[in-house]
Amino acid sequence: MLENFAGNRELKEILYRLLTGSHIPHAILLKGEEGLGKHTVGRALSKAILCDTAEDETQRVRGAALFEAGSHPDFSVISKNGNGIIPVDTIRNLRSSVAYRPDRAAYRVFLIENADCMNREAQNAFLKILEEPPGFIVFILLADSEVGFLDTVLSRCTVLTLHAPTEDEALTVLKERLPDIPEQQLYTALLSADQNIGRALLYLGDGAMSEISLDADLLFGFIAGRRGYECLKTFAKYERDPAGLNALLHLLRSRAALQLRWLSVGKPQSGNTLSKADYLKIIELLDETERLLKQNVGQSLAVTRLCAGFF
Repeated sequence: MLENFAGNRELKEILYRLLTGSHIPHAILLKGEEGLGKHTVGRALSKAILCDTAEDETQRVRGAALFEAGSHPDFSVISKNGNGIIPVDTIRNLRSSVAYRPDRAAYRVFLIENADCMNREAQNAFLKILEEPPGFIVFILLADSEVGFLDTVLSRCTVLTLHAPTEDEALTVLKERLPDIPEQQLYTALLSADQNIGRALLYLGDGAMSEISLDADLLFGFIAGRRGYECLKTFAKYERDPAGLNALLHLLRSRAALQLRWLSVGKPQSGNTLSKADYLKIIELLDETERLLKQNVGQSLAVTRLCAGFF
């Protein structure tokens, strides 16, 4: 399992011990930022629980085929709704179904995507399941972080964290997936993404992310040229796109940190006219803006403060 998944050796070892031990935890929380591969690990773990625990090779192969076809009767996926939450009604429906025994495997596995989108009422309902779960039920929860979970829910989960792979491991993956793109371009995208392979792939190939990447380049030019109006105008494009703004802020910070790193080793990039002090200030301002947004300060006010701070 996960032989071709980059990095995370410790996580793989823990999962192997869980699968080969006498008891699989009834609730496993896989946490890590978007792009690190939570869904890949979650599905691989689900498949292993359903198929590798089969009584014989024929059942294992048949179970694997059903899983890959999306029709394994003992596997269910729960996702957030159109409003971006997992409501209490979804969890109540889940509670009514967990009593049914597995059809083919030794376990029934429920993969809960965006588990941190369960509202408080839904988490309290989920807690009632976790308190006395049937022995044949395994929940695999995927979340960006532990923030937002009730302590009582977390205490009943085995919490495992995904980390970014090393530069060499991540670069090897990008080379395999995008063999026609020059290595330096792959390397720059990777460092801009803090070695997050999923995010690097978005920077390199996704149209929306490519536009965000272009805006990040423009903003550094505007900052260097002390062109405050153009900065505000660029940020104004994201007035109704908080996800896009978050991606832009993250990319700005990553690139500022990357430039600072290159300056520290005496290798400034072509066209760079900002100093170490400038990049340190930019990083400080971006961190402050992220804190303000998490505190529900209005996006417009936070961005205005950010642009004012640049100058």
